[in-house]
Amino acid sequence: MLVFRYTTDIPLPIDEVWSLFQNTEVLLPALTPPKQKLIIEQIHPVPQQVGTEIVMQIRSMIGRVTWVARLIEIVPPHPTLTGIEARFVDLQVRGPFRFWRHTHEFETRTDQSTRMTDHVEYQLGWGPIGCLADRLVIPAMLRRLFVYREQALERMIRTGLIPDNSGRKDQGVGST
Repeated sequence: MLVFRYTTDIPLPIDEVWSLFQNTEVLLPALTPPKQKLIIEQIHPVPQQVGTEIVMQIRSMIGRVTWVARLIEIVPPHPTLTGIEARFVDLQVRGPFRFWRHTHEFETRTDQSTRMTDHVEYQLGWGPIGCLADRLVIPAMLRRLFVYREQALERMIRTGLIPDNSGRKDQGVGST
């Protein structure tokens, strides 16, 4: 199993960041590179809870694929000895990887800043070719994806184009 980690500092309080990331229908397409042409087909049940499945179509290196992610853990913001923390975990139940588990961890940095750490455990499959891709192609691809997400999130915050948690789009976010 291979592991990819990425850390992003977000200049918003943890409660706002948590609320933002619970709005998958709007946020996920907004944070995905346009060339991947992400389409969310279904999120069920809503509001999101353990067991919610997100069905997506996405363009990948092997062509258009259906990706189904299931939320397997949701821990809303809560106080700890070191501050306030939260996390949610999604597991691919269908998609391009043999295994994909993505943990999103949030922790307060200051009253107005949150650190988000993504921890992705993955395995591509496809025998020897997949092993080679796992080590040579996938880490660079993931890095580009998470850098794009960080930059898109920064633009959304800077310009005030942040979706609310009601499922509506504020000021046109995700309307492309």
